[in-house]
Amino acid sequence: METNGYEYQVYRNFSVQHYSALLVFTIIVIWLIIKGPKLDTVWRIRIFKILSLIPLFALLLRLILDHFSRGLNVQDDLPLHLCRILAVMAPLMVYLNSSKIIKIYIYIALAGTLNAMITADPGFGFPHYEYFLYWIYHGGIILVALFAWTVMKVRLNMASGLLAFLSINVYFVFVHLINVWLSSNYMYSRHKPPVTTLMDHLGEWPVYLFWLEGIALILLAVIFFLEKLIFGKVLRK
Repeated sequence: METNGYEYQVYRNFSVQHYSALLVFTIIVIWLIIKGPKLDTVWRIRIFKILSLIPLFALLLRLILDHFSRGLNVQDDLPLHLCRILAVMAPLMVYLNSSKIIKIYIYIALAGTLNAMITADPGFGFPHYEYFLYWIYHGGIILVALFAWTVMKVRLNMASGLLAFLSINVYFVFVHLINVWLSSNYMYSRHKPPVTTLMDHLGEWPVYLFWLEGIALILLAVIFFLEKLIFGKVLRK
């Protein structure tokens, strides 16, 4: 793959560059989860604030670099994909310091962003800037959620999971209307993405949308189950 006169590897999921990014992300997550609880409250809050800025910074930097390298357009570059909205919301969530918003964010980030890492679509492969920034802002979103959940000890409940599911659906309808207006495909409401994803096994439009609804409910239930299984035992000790 060539851009601006330079050659880059074509990005492929389940390749060395995919596994390498997941490995680095996993190491960072494990390190933060182990070290985080040992910090005092002041440092936990500081790190939480810093982490919340990382996905937004990476997203803005990608848009700036995209503007100069290929130009931006409303069909592809508005911050309407779920992961981009989560990147924008992260520092706002920390600033507002609302436990209800943080709980909903954790549910949506873990249920909605993990698929973007398992079946990633960075555009270009290593060492293009889109490759690095894609992983930084997607990984950053999950880091923020995991840090809030495990280190800041935000406890989840079923009501927040249901609110997260309702929020995603309301937002999806809003985005679909924009897609119809702009002939865009944010959140893939009009057709599947061009790369290999889970949607390839879920039928054609609109069948895959209903399957995604069911999968979202299952993932939210799994997160709630893990909350009770892991942290419920910790609280009972």
